[in-house]
Amino acid sequence: MMNKVLIVGRLVRDPDLKYTNGKGTARAFLMIATKGYYSKEKGETVDDFIPVTMWGKRAETIAQHAKKGWAVELEGRLKSGSYKDDQGKMIYKLEFVADNFEFIARPKGQ
Repeated sequence: MMNKVLIVGRLVRDPDLKYTNGKGTARAFLMIATKGYYSKEKGETVDDFIPVTMWGKRAETIAQHAKKGWAVELEGRLKSGSYKDDQGKMIYKLEFVADNFEFIARPKGQ
């Protein structure tokens, strides 16, 4: 089975770079806006906002060079997980983990 996802969108905010304890591995958190679905109620297209995690050297690179508003192409995989919240309810999550990226365009004026 193959788990490969390609997303094109714009950064909603500057990437947030952090380092793990222990080895100090870089981890970047991104939020990407993509064109979503057409809402008849609103009479317009509603954007989707997708949280993205990126690890290692590529995380450092995107955090150093990309800024809010930049268009990027992200290639990666979906990762599922679950945990119990404070009330003991099982919470399921689906995460997009990016392995590669390309800058497509900067906002005008940058």
